[in-house]
Amino acid sequence: TTNGGRDRMEASSSSGKRARNSSKGKRAKLSGRKFRQVILNFAAVAVLGTLATQATHLSIGSVGATSMPTSTTQRRAADLIEEHFGAGANDPFIVTTDLLSGSSGDRLRNVEIIRAQMESVPGVREVGQPTFGRSGEEAWFEVRPASGMTSEIEAQSTRATLRHLRTLAPQWVIVGGPGASKIDLADRVASRLPLVIGVVLCGSLLLLMIGLQSLALACKAVMLNLLTVFASFGILSYLFDVIDPLVPIFLFAVLFGVSMDYEVFMIGAIRDAREEGGSDAQAIASGLRGSARVVTGAALIMVTVFASFMTAADEVTRQFGIGLGSAIVLDVTLVRFILLPGLMQLLGKWNWWTPWKSGWKSGWKSGWKAG
Repeated sequence: TTNGGRDRMEASSSSGKRARNSSKGKRAKLSGRKFRQVILNFAAVAVLGTLATQATHLSIGSVGATSMPTSTTQRRAADLIEEHFGAGANDPFIVTTDLLSGSSGDRLRNVEIIRAQMESVPGVREVGQPTFGRSGEEAWFEVRPASGMTSEIEAQSTRATLRHLRTLAPQWVIVGGPGASKIDLADRVASRLPLVIGVVLCGSLLLLMIGLQSLALACKAVMLNLLTVFASFGILSYLFDVIDPLVPIFLFAVLFGVSMDYEVFMIGAIRDAREEGGSDAQAIASGLRGSARVVTGAALIMVTVFASFMTAADEVTRQFGIGLGSAIVLDVTLVRFILLPGLMQLLGKWNWWTPWKSGWKSGWKSGWKAG
């Protein structure tokens, strides 16, 4: 009897040790998995952050015929004009003036005064002869800047020349033309881009908070999408000296919409798996398995389409193709399949926390009730 009791005690002790060892092994395995996930998240954020910092050097300006292949007639004509008449001849300023009333001699003297003022402006290469209107009370002439707008340095110099011209010009003199129109458009887009980004971010955050019933997931989605968009801007800034004014706004709107599409689709699959009774880790794995093929297939289709833009002769079209294609690749590889599940694993139950009472949409449980 004594031996039997001793055997049972030894068996019980051995079983307890195995259980403790098993528990320690599971904790070590879980800890190692979390450590690897942190490393992957850090590496993905480092890559996206490095690319996004290049967006600070983004130069918005005119993309003209000089950026086209040398085999095109537009490029050959632009090169000939630049060679014989200066870099600014492809994008001149047009100065119009109202000479008011007076004799023809007074009007000619007014025109010569205005021409002398324009010729004294730093950065002006040449001021053309005036062309008078039918009444003789209006005149316009062409002002050729010394620099063009095919690079960031030249664009800054031409922009400074335009500002100086408008500062010197009296109220009855208007400075416009192809060069001024391109600079004005670029400046307008650059000044309005932060407003567009702010409106899109606030609207997206609000809609995601309502739709996902989660503050953490909404904030995470907005920040990751913003990081992806600016990473694509950084790639464009690295590859091109000057970006067409329409490219940043168009890319931001399209990429943010596409990224949100992926986000809602994948989070929806994860939420469905969680509501079926699985743990957070099981729900994330199940949601990724269920949506991976669809997301990858859609991304391949879009990248293939955008890659065709890169073969175009027009530089603006190539900018659209590279910006859209690179952003989709970064979004699917680094964001959707590394950062999205990794951050959700790290957040745990906080993924489903909301500062308001749920019930806005039947069937969706609140964070702390489900947690």
